[in-house]
Amino acid sequence: MELDDFYLHVGKLICYFQCIESDIKSIYAGMLSGDYDKNLAKVSEWSLGQAVNALESLDHSDNNYFLEVEDYKLLKEITDMRNFYAHNCYTKFAYVERDIEHYMALDKAGKRIINDFNRINKFQRVVEKVRINYFKESA
Repeated sequence: MELDDFYLHVGKLICYFQCIESDIKSIYAGMLSGDYDKNLAKVSEWSLGQAVNALESLDHSDNNYFLEVEDYKLLKEITDMRNFYAHNCYTKFAYVERDIEHYMALDKAGKRIINDFNRINKFQRVVEKVRINYFKESA
């Protein structure tokens, strides 16, 4: 993988993470009783992990789940994954000085990002559809 491709994939992943976080917070705010805008303002400063845990608890409080157990497992993985890409992904190869070692480290990071990218790209659309369907059903 070329470095520019790596940059592009990191940027797209961050976009997907932000959309997932926004959708999770929106669903949660909608599920809470009371005013949606006030609920959303309340959760807007939460981390993704806090929002996922709160939504899971509320979503699984009855037998009408919007997201399945496996979805919540992946959402928790995404929380860690986002932290990795936001704080550590470049340090896996940026400080490697020898050309061959640098490219080997970049190649390894590139394989990881392609795998993560493909998983999250699909899952982001799943979460978005859940949000859209939730608000259609509750309208």
